[in-house]
Amino acid sequence: MRTIAVAGLVLLLGAVIVMAVIREPSDRKSSGRINNAEILDAVNELYSQAEASPANAWIQKKEQLLSGITVLNGDLLTFADGGTFQMGSKMNENEQPVHRVSVAPFYISKIEVPQCLYEEVMGTNPSKTKQGNLPVEQVDWQDAVEFCNKLSELEGLGKCYTGTGDATRCDFKANGYRLPTEAEWEFAARGGNNTGGYTYAGADKLGGIAWYAPNSDGRTHEVGTKAPNELGLYDMSGNVYEWCWDWYDSGFYSQSPGSDVYGPSSGTERIRRSGSFFNYEGNCTNSYRRGSRPQNPEYAYTIGFRIVRSAD
Repeated sequence: MRTIAVAGLVLLLGAVIVMAVIREPSDRKSSGRINNAEILDAVNELYSQAEASPANAWIQKKEQLLSGITVLNGDLLTFADGGTFQMGSKMNENEQPVHRVSVAPFYISKIEVPQCLYEEVMGTNPSKTKQGNLPVEQVDWQDAVEFCNKLSELEGLGKCYTGTGDATRCDFKANGYRLPTEAEWEFAARGGNNTGGYTYAGADKLGGIAWYAPNSDGRTHEVGTKAPNELGLYDMSGNVYEWCWDWYDSGFYSQSPGSDVYGPSSGTERIRRSGSFFNYEGNCTNSYRRGSRPQNPEYAYTIGFRIVRSAD
């Protein structure tokens, strides 16, 4: 995404320079020739300035931090085309009724936010089990929101969040980082438009795709070391729970709109999804949902998050 953005900027500025030269009433115009070498030098200078900007310097640093996570192939985010799906299940009462939901296109991180990235952005690592490529955990919901805003600022993007605590608001049209909505999360866990209809994120059996109670040895594991789902997302089942934007309401599905679903307007708990290394199969399904206190949540050492960006 960084390469595309810089290249687009250079092409735009290059076009501006060309137009300026063509329109300039100078010896260049009177001779009928445009000095291509001067234009190329100007474009190269603008490119160098763009590459040297604080935002791009940070992006390069971020790429270095994440270079040891080979499944990323240089890109933290992947594209999830928008679509319509059947959200929920008949497994638990709070997952009913199954209902039709549409989501807009968005970008989503292939992995849960690792400790190396969180610590570089926030200057601290709250995790119980510390190691750079493990998912960050023991993260309050508000900490996750603050991380999103700080990462957006570092990359020169618009912040999504304003306010704090229960008064936190999200601008879903901003181009910065944010937490997924619960609907976006489940759509992505199910594989988006490439869904295979699995119970878990990419399979009907957990062993090959998830770190959960029977195989985790009671701890988190490095992100991206199990098989991905149909969208190329890792650890959407197991490893750590993942915060979502929405307030939790066990009966919300009965009143959920069919699109632009942002959850209840208020509540006492925020949604967390995916199950964790501490849980068994029932907590790791694509549809399993529960809430936790935004601050000082119970079993905090099982909770992390992943990030998204709006595509529009």
